[in-house]
Amino acid sequence: MGDFTLNLKDPRVARRVAKVIAWCEVMLHPERPLQCHHKKLAEIFGHPTNPVSRWLREQLLVQTGRYLRGVHSYGYLLNGEGFTRLKHTVNAPSSPPLVSNISSGRFLSDELVEQLRTGRFEYAEGAESKRLVHPLQNVRREAKPGFWSEWGMDHHYDIEACAPTLLLQLAQKAGMHRVALGAISAYLDDRRALRQHVAQVTGCTYETAKRIINGLFNGARLTPNFRCSIFRELGHDRSAIDRLQADPKVKHLRANITRMWEKIGTKLGRDVSTSKLKWRVYFELERQVLDAIRDELSEQGIRHFAEHDGFITDVAPDLSLVEARVAQVTGYRVKLTLAHSAISPGTEEQSDERGVRQMVDISQCRLRRSPRLRPVPARLAGDGRSRGPARRASG
Repeated sequence: MGDFTLNLKDPRVARRVAKVIAWCEVMLHPERPLQCHHKKLAEIFGHPTNPVSRWLREQLLVQTGRYLRGVHSYGYLLNGEGFTRLKHTVNAPSSPPLVSNISSGRFLSDELVEQLRTGRFEYAEGAESKRLVHPLQNVRREAKPGFWSEWGMDHHYDIEACAPTLLLQLAQKAGMHRVALGAISAYLDDRRALRQHVAQVTGCTYETAKRIINGLFNGARLTPNFRCSIFRELGHDRSAIDRLQADPKVKHLRANITRMWEKIGTKLGRDVSTSKLKWRVYFELERQVLDAIRDELSEQGIRHFAEHDGFITDVAPDLSLVEARVAQVTGYRVKLTLAHSAISPGTEEQSDERGVRQMVDISQCRLRRSPRLRPVPARLAGDGRSRGPARRASG
């Protein structure tokens, strides 16, 4: 479609472009794919046979992965160059105000707008896990602070080192002494040191090293196989895999993790021989902790949004009270910290065990609500007809 011209003077085209740009800014990333069903993509871009929709897709989307009906959809990356060109066009002085004034609310469905305004978020459970899932969990990390701030929710928290913390305590409940898991304990005492070490050994980034270590805790293999997540994380670099396999610190950690899972499997009477089965155990632990957190926040009347091993609130809670509630209800001791994404870019967003973000259909989200919430701030209440968040007055 080299001869196609985008007619921004057509109000229908202008509205479509504004919706597409808002969605891409919040949801898509040039390096981290988002799995998105073709029906959801059509809601944003329009039907693929439409010339405007086809042109926008060609300019902005890079399709990845494969489609398996009823199992998973294609992944999509943002074409950064095409997005920059489109933004330059719509921000030109000659562009209509309708397009120039783009709000994150433009791409949201009526249901999502209502949930954001009321704070009563509706979640579904993952198909193969007990994780609570919601479309807004896929807001990319760089856009999170700004997006949620527009809806009056400025406080972002993480469960610190959630997977290794909970799995280590589960192994201890099974009778395994912390001394026998010295490498895991050392990692929890100083996570940055091992992450930097793995990054140095492999030549990868700090964030990639973090994902590699998290993968090891849940059964990821150090194998030069295209099906293996760590091999993909390392850009299919066989020599990097070889160096990790030979590294003494990584060997010690892997040996501890193996013993830990043997003990957990015996304690639970469950098969934990594969990565998928290990992730399932962890997701169940994570859900127990998150449910206790949500109950405490709800009793305090704090609006909140759940993000697997973290959450977002409208006011700052007393974290010590929330941690105490988790310990009382679940028997696990966790530490809640201000999320890095709320401070600066540089942390990974929520994903599944393969590191792929998945766009959840809002029609699936009917299982659990956030109860007993404080009233929504007046500036967000509106009359229910506005499509976007209330804007702060300037000057």
